[in-house]
Amino acid sequence: MKTQEQLNILTSSYSSYSELATAVTGVLGTAPQMSIANGNYVLCDKDNYVYTNAGHIMARYKLKNPNNPKEGIELDSQIKLTPYINNSYTLVGATMTYDGHLIVAAQNALVVLNRELTTVEDIYPLTSTQILTNSIAVDENGGVYVASNNKEANGKGLMQKLICKDGKFSDSESNGAWKAEYDGGPMAPCIKLGYGTGSTPTLMGFGNDEDKLVVITDGAKRMKLVAFWRDAIPADAKPVDSSNKRLAGTFDITCGLPTSTEWVQSEQSVVTAGYDAFVVNNISQTTEKINDKIIGVLAIGPTVETPRGVECVSWNTKENKWEAKWTRADVSSPSMIPAVSTSSEMVFVSGWNDATGWEVTGLDWHTGTTRHRTILGKDNRANGAYAIIQFFDNGDLLYNSVSGPFRVEIK
Repeated sequence: MKTQEQLNILTSSYSSYSELATAVTGVLGTAPQMSIANGNYVLCDKDNYVYTNAGHIMARYKLKNPNNPKEGIELDSQIKLTPYINNSYTLVGATMTYDGHLIVAAQNALVVLNRELTTVEDIYPLTSTQILTNSIAVDENGGVYVASNNKEANGKGLMQKLICKDGKFSDSESNGAWKAEYDGGPMAPCIKLGYGTGSTPTLMGFGNDEDKLVVITDGAKRMKLVAFWRDAIPADAKPVDSSNKRLAGTFDITCGLPTSTEWVQSEQSVVTAGYDAFVVNNISQTTEKINDKIIGVLAIGPTVETPRGVECVSWNTKENKWEAKWTRADVSSPSMIPAVSTSSEMVFVSGWNDATGWEVTGLDWHTGTTRHRTILGKDNRANGAYAIIQFFDNGDLLYNSVSGPFRVEIK
């Protein structure tokens, strides 16, 4: 727990990277990025219980008084998962299955809990060569999608589908589970963690839609967008790799940047609407040696040049391939998770403008043109640091800042 005074130190203005690094380590210790072991992923269930993590502890919170939310929240239950995930530094994700079980992802295993957090129902250890640095996705039929990274630079990552029914895992092909490799890459100089994808798997295609896909970025220096068939492989599927039949298609992402750009890579999930997919470039082309991801995320923009570049592509269901849609090489989105609004047909990013500071920018989903700007200024309180962009029903912005959330009224 940090005081408001300490948080103010994190969000103050600094004239250099070294000055900022000294201030941050004074508050968060010699390894500030260890602080992201807490509250990585938060979810709320149908009964208004909120689940979050603190290190290896999974906790559930509830309203003190359901009839008066202003009275605040309180701890309802918690469970320490250390005995079940040996040698894993932290929990990295959580999601709820459609049949009401909580799946918690650690770096080296998945754990299924009952919603009351009183029972560990099952454990699935990851392959010894793999490590998980992002959350997981689930579908309505018990599918659990896990994209892990190789522990060695340039080693193959692993995309897999597990089945979780009634709180039990299966990795049997007869039940619909599968595994497929994807290309990894080197360690990025900032923002991104791990040697492989920075993406939590994103699902495309639902119900009667023609193609059912799971999509990630692959972690290469200049990343590819990668799609896998998530259920039965269609009869008209075009072979991309004869040794990897699950691979539906790949697309080289440029974000409109020149071929001389060394890094085009993302720590964020692919944002989708229908069969369109949107990605951002998170990697700054900096000569500054950034040894800690949290110091880096606080520095990029105010003291280190921001990365730029976003891209939108489309999956052609008739041809079973990715197709170019639009790019913007000038758009900044260093760390926050973009969000698409299908009602306004815009995708929102949070980035740095050298003239005006932090801003939330709304781009037209179909053309990429700028349609909205909320300018938040140069105070680093407006640095979202890996959080997601969210809006209230009335259009007000819920901004999840590095120093805590705040609400921006849209007038």
